[in-house]
Amino acid sequence: MIITETETAAAAKVGDSLDIVVTDPVNTKVTSSDETVVSVEQGRNDGSATFNPGGKALKSGTATLTVTNPDNTTRTIEVTVS
Repeated sequence: MIITETETAAAAKVGDSLDIVVTDPVNTKVTSSDETVVSVEQGRNDGSATFNPGGKALKSGTATLTVTNPDNTTRTIEVTVS
């Protein structure tokens, strides 16, 4: 599931992978209010490609993802997993 830069909420199913679109994947940090519902993986560059931050829907519930940009501005995304 792709979450765009303007989305503030998303609905996912258990097992879904999340791709959080950001301008600067390597220097943007993402946290989850409940890692048992939605785990997060930071963006990275493996030398051959750059990957957006993302996550995995692990169980039913709600988690708020906080996206912190390199300039320290933040946005939140409420993810509801069913």
